[in-house]
Amino acid sequence: MSALLGDSASRATRSGTVPVADAALWALVRLNDSRCVPGLLERIGGSPSGFARGSGVHVSRGLPYFPQLPALSELLLEAGDHAEMLLPAVRYQLRRTTDGQLLSRFAEVLAAWGLSATALFPYFGRLLSA
Repeated sequence: MSALLGDSASRATRSGTVPVADAALWALVRLNDSRCVPGLLERIGGSPSGFARGSGVHVSRGLPYFPQLPALSELLLEAGDHAEMLLPAVRYQLRRTTDGQLLSRFAEVLAAWGLSATALFPYFGRLLSA
């Protein structure tokens, strides 16, 4: 599976194309495999991907067919066991972004990870003042 992280091919689906590398990354996250961390760091940093940056449309793990990739925030919600390695990239994005929706998604991720957001209040304060 990890060998596919560098695959630049895409597969056509009914809802568009799915990059093979992103599908492999999603699989590694679901397997709680630490080899997902470098790929997640790249996606958090803004590398082009098939993952949505905003709210997701992915619904259930129980479905046998996934029409598209989950949102990046949904992927991060499942990657809580790797939070310590991912937090610096999330913190960096919080400093840079003015997108309220992205800030909201990161807040949901941090809450799910169980991290104290006290030190991050200055970033989230922009949500309240907007």
